Amino acid sequence: GTVSGKISLYVDKVDFTKPIVVTLNGKEVYNGNVKNNLGIMIESIALFGDPGRIYSSKIDLNI
Repeated sequence: GTVSGKISLYVDKVDFTKPIVVTLNGKEVYNGNVKNNLGIMIESIALFGDPGRIYSSKIDLNI
């Protein structure tokens, strides 16, 4: 079977002008550009209520 999941990216920890590369056990599972998403930011603020934990985008993975 396959496993799916999401990786949430902090707004201030990622350089969104460059491609994001995700590796798992030495295998590249994602390589691409990611854009900030206002909806995801609002969702993370509502979910956590913590201004230090604002996610601006997510990467969907199927591995």
